[in-house]
Amino acid sequence: WNMDYIEKLNNLKEEYNERKIKEAAQDILNGELVIFPTETVYGIGANALNDDACKNIFKAKRNRYKRY
Repeated sequence: WNMDYIEKLNNLKEEYNERKIKEAAQDILNGELVIFPTETVYGIGANALNDDACKNIFKAKRNRYKRY
């Protein structure tokens, strides 16, 4: 592997990650939910000041066997 190639891949990865983080931030500002990995599980993120976003967290986490 050429070191220039590896450096280009790393730069692409960083640019991709930065773009995805900006997209997720905009989604949160728009009241959407964002799912993100942590060290052990996935987390759900939302704007805590947006009532609809908070309600959507509870809807997303509902018991799949319980009918609403």
